[in-house]
Amino acid sequence: MWFCHECSVPASQIIRNVSVIQKRQDIIEDEVKQMGKRMNAAEAKIEQNKREADNHMKDHESGIQELKKQVRELDVKLHFIEDEVAANGENQKWSDIVNKAVDSKLEVVSAGINRS
Repeated sequence: MWFCHECSVPASQIIRNVSVIQKRQDIIEDEVKQMGKRMNAAEAKIEQNKREADNHMKDHESGIQELKKQVRELDVKLHFIEDEVAANGENQKWSDIVNKAVDSKLEVVSAGINRS
């Protein structure tokens, strides 16, 4: 070495220590690179899962909106039928309602017979 005899041993020790530290630093840098790759892969997976969850939510929201629309339509029809029944029910007896139903069926049957 190029150091004096008294400095040679400590200088050699320092060089060895720096070499060991350099190897450790290389190992840590490799691990940090691998960790970065794993983090990027995890972030991509999380983004994909988020997009899929958002799509499922949109699908469910549109399904819920469609169901709400159908319920509103059925509610309107139900109120219409209730109003009709109330209007007809106040003026008619049960027997009158049955007679109307039977008469309408007889008309259908007789019309079918007349066509034949």
